[in-house]
Order: sequence, then structure tokens, then C-alpha cells
Amino acid sequence: MGLIITFGIFIAIVLFAVVYSLREKHKNQGFIITSLVLLILDVCCILLIRCDTMKAARNILVTYYVFYGWLFFGALLTIFLTHSKKIYYPLFIPLAAVCMIQSAFTIPNYFSNTFVVIAKKIVFGRVYWVLDINYDSKFWLIARLYRDCCYLNGVFVFIAMVYIMLHVPKVFRPKYYMLMILQGTIFMFIVLTFALSWPVWLHTLIMNAICYLTFYYVFLYSDLKL
Repeated sequence: MGLIITFGIFIAIVLFAVVYSLREKHKNQGFIITSLVLLILDVCCILLIRCDTMKAARNILVTYYVFYGWLFFGALLTIFLTHSKKIYYPLFIPLAAVCMIQSAFTIPNYFSNTFVVIAKKIVFGRVYWVLDINYDSKFWLIARLYRDCCYLNGVFVFIAMVYIMLHVPKVFRPKYYMLMILQGTIFMFIVLTFALSWPVWLHTLIMNAICYLTFYYVFLYSDLKL
């Protein structure tokens, strides 16, 4: 029950962040996309925690991974639109293509067991549904490709931050140093979630915190510095 209440609070905060960003004169569509995707993931986590049957849990987990990759799409767009209306398409187009590939990998799991195989695992004294990669299956490589796509999109986002950091006044560069640290944190939890079969809600908790920090750096940091 505590986790459900926590995610309920996170959903309320994300909705507030979306409404606040929509009221801004210069809207950041990337942050709005990221927040809406995170909202969907939060709802999936609540449903997954409350779920009792394997079939229903699997469908929820599939939905989670269908949308998960698009967090990187929103993050890249957020970075570009923070200081400029120009989008660096040599990075943006490949990242969008990788996101579509990830969704394409995942959607067939609604109809058959390709790579989203789930199992129960005890975490912090309670049993939760987790992603379990079956290496005896001929489809295990798809799970690895999905994970590698996450890494690749993370690299695209990191490159974008370095590129823009080199083209903004020095007073704003500490913001990008912090955003890079946050990106590194996401990388670490992606690795651990796949490698250790952690429940996705643990990863999503961290992403919520990163979303709120991003909200600060996108909408408040520059004004405070100036």
C-alpha cells in the first residue's frame, strides 16, 4: 500500500509539472512528452504492484516497455528546446528510429512470448513481478537488443548535452554537468534492472526523482542564475 500511495503522489506531481509547463510562454514539448510517458509508467507500476495473475502482469509489463524507450525521445527534445528552437536532426532522427524499433520489438509480446517473460522475485521482503530473460529461448536476443537500444539512445542524449553545453554561456554549463550525472544514473539503473531482474517500479522511482530535477533545471535554473 505504501508504494501505491507513493506512486499516487508522484502522479500528482507529474501532472502539476505538465500543467505548469503548459502555462509557460515558451513551452518545452520535450518535457511534456517525457512527463506524459512517465505518467503512463507510474500507472503501470501501480497496476503491476496490485496485479495477481501472470497474464495480466505480463500485459502491463509489455505496455511499460512499449512506452519506456520514448523517455529518451522526450529527453533529447527537452535538451534541444531548453536553449534553442533548432533541433539537431543528425541525432534526433536516429533516436526516434531506435524508439520505434523498441516499440516494434515489444508490441508482439501482447500476442506471444517473444522476450517479455516474467517471474516472481522477492525484493525487500515482498514478492513482485519482474522481467525474466529466458536464455534458453530463441528470442532472448531481442531482449538484449532492446536493452542495447536503451544504451544507444542514452548515448545520443549524452552527445546532445555535450554539444549544447559547448554552445551556451559558461554560466549555464553547470546545469549540463548535473544533467549528465542524472543521465549516468539512468544508465546505471537500466543495467541493474536488466542484469539483476529488478522490478520496474524501483527503476521508475528513480526516474520520477530525475524528472523533478530536470523540471528545476529546465524551468527554474536559468531564471535564478540570471
